Amino acid sequence: ISRFSDEIERCEPAFDAVGEDGDESVRAKLACELAWAHDNAGSYERALEWSETALVLAEKLNDAELLARAIGSRSYALFNLGRYREAVILARGRVALAEAAGSLFEQALGWMTLSLFIFDDDPREAMSAEFEGAELARRAGHRGLEVVNLNNAAEVSLFLGAWSDTRAAIAELGQRELPLDQRAYLGCNEAVLAALTGDPEEAATCFERHADRMTATELVTGRATYLMDRALASLGTDDIEAARQESAEAVSADPTGINSPRALAIQARACLWLRDAEGARTALAEMKAFRGRRVAAARLTVEAGLAALEGRVEESADAYREAIEAWRALECTLDLALCELDLVLLLGPAHPDATAAKEARDIFTQLGAKPFLERLNRAAGKDWTDT
Repeated sequence: ISRFSDEIERCEPAFDAVGEDGDESVRAKLACELAWAHDNAGSYERALEWSETALVLAEKLNDAELLARAIGSRSYALFNLGRYREAVILARGRVALAEAAGSLFEQALGWMTLSLFIFDDDPREAMSAEFEGAELARRAGHRGLEVVNLNNAAEVSLFLGAWSDTRAAIAELGQRELPLDQRAYLGCNEAVLAALTGDPEEAATCFERHADRMTATELVTGRATYLMDRALASLGTDDIEAARQESAEAVSADPTGINSPRALAIQARACLWLRDAEGARTALAEMKAFRGRRVAAARLTVEAGLAALEGRVEESADAYREAIEAWRALECTLDLALCELDLVLLLGPAHPDATAAKEARDIFTQLGAKPFLERLNRAAGKDWTDT
């Protein structure tokens, strides 16, 4: 279990003890550690304060690696405070600084952080960044960071529908001796993949195996990730009410965090499938606080569904066409197929645009996404499944 509060309790008195006349390198490193600990504990305003202290000291020391690390902490805090574009700019700068300093480890850490921030705008670049970070960490001899990047790559590729990459990352991680926290993240990825490919029992076993660790961690993003993964798995296992509840809990755990846009999209879809227009509208309103092309495509998908529920059929069809093209442009295969599934569910199989379901069927079949394929077949009707 991550104990960031313990780290804060140790480092803050140590920083004070060094004093303003003490070793500036020690003070800078302590300030960096405090910024990172507050980031992970969800104390983003305090993280900003400590990162500012670290930045001033690192600049004075002309320490490029320390400066890159302090910028990373600041960008993380800014992202979680809703300053998304600023966070991405700083994260890209961090990578550039690490490259200039020649530090493979800092580059790997920089790519990992950047990947988290750009997923909502360019998920394909985010996945590439994770694999790049894993390779750099391997070259640096830092197996722990390599594992984190690979686990993140598995998660991103799951949401993208790039499941061959998911399976490759999971297989590689399965051969490693992993720390307990990373074993838990791997278990969550395995659980989601099992749920979405038609093995709910294996999914439940994987989740329950790591439930205590993931719900008790002080790492805010860890708790939110676990709940978001459970929500996606519940959507796949046809427990739509559970998907709605778990996704709402994920957002509540970290409202402005990196997981919330995806969790809100799951929450909105669950509400639409339950014909809960008010719930979908609430989730949509919260989604408007986030930025990026993927978020925009998700909002458009929800707007199309709401229009369908409210009987605005032509408006809904137009919005679905636009959303489908947005998902296609982003190469978000799973989201594309789910959007087309939504169209059939909410506009009905008799609507002229329901022919899009044929593409969804091909995608679900290729992925092996049996639960979604079965839902699509039920929605489209027996005659369609025989074509």
